[in-house]
Amino acid sequence: MKLCMAGTRGHYYMILEELKGMPDVEFAGMAPGFPEEDLAGFSKRCGEFGLKPHVYSHYRAMLDAVKPEIVCVFGPYEEHAEMCVEAFRRGMNVICEKPVATVQEDYEILRKAYSTSAVHFAAMTWMRYDPAMYTCWEAVRAGRV
Repeated sequence: MKLCMAGTRGHYYMILEELKGMPDVEFAGMAPGFPEEDLAGFSKRCGEFGLKPHVYSHYRAMLDAVKPEIVCVFGPYEEHAEMCVEAFRRGMNVICEKPVATVQEDYEILRKAYSTSAVHFAAMTWMRYDPAMYTCWEAVRAGRV
């Protein structure tokens, strides 16, 4: 299975950590989330995990060239919805850093594109179950905070 990543904003490193235990997933491509994004830090982090994805100049070109099964979206927050829609239109599953949209109009476009596709979509909200985060949530819910 091929995975590509668009951008490095947010918790992208969590995907890199997960790839260690997934030998059947090929990290096939990386592209900046915006034209001026510096990927030097990302490349260094990939090296720490023994990963060497092919780097593309734009995420759309990467999606068209690689045709991955999974796209991880870590671009500018205000462009997440558009980036996800581009993947949906190509029949690609998406994991997206939050927020998935920053304005209602973009959310509605994203929702419609997803609802008319046959793909899977997940926002990176799994940290809510990390022990520290869950403890905070429990404290708020119990009225202690």
